[in-house]
Amino acid sequence: MSIAQDVAAAVADTIEKPDPPLRGPIGAPAERILRARKEAPEDVPFLATDLGW
Repeated sequence: MSIAQDVAAAVADTIEKPDPPLRGPIGAPAERILRARKEAPEDVPFLATDLGW
């Protein structure tokens, strides 16, 4: 399934819910990033990737 198809399916599923969430991860990469953010310490800025600055 393509990313566009994943997004379309998630939107279609969400609009059918009586009380849909405001946000939701779509795909494994989004779920991994959200899990990493939740596990990261709160006193350090969270970066999903090294910006190389």
